[in-house]
Amino acid sequence: MIDEQYNWHFINLSSFQNSLKFLEYCIYKRVKLVLVHGDLHRFNIFFCNNAYKLIDFEAAHYDDPYVDLAHLAVFLVLILNKKNIF
Repeated sequence: MIDEQYNWHFINLSSFQNSLKFLEYCIYKRVKLVLVHGDLHRFNIFFCNNAYKLIDFEAAHYDDPYVDLAHLAVFLVLILNKKNIF
């Protein structure tokens, strides 16, 4: 019955196992997971009505709170070094 509702052939088992291992590690180490944007860079940040707005949440997931900050920092370093890869 469940197999008829979901197509289990498209599940990437390796990716799923890695996600479970990561979750297990986070629980063991008591890492605080939060909902992160997942693809934060200057083209996904807008300033409107005196407030910053984020768009494009298709890569959102639970991760370390500093993931978005690190992603944005790398993007800005590439831009400052004129290595625009996007």
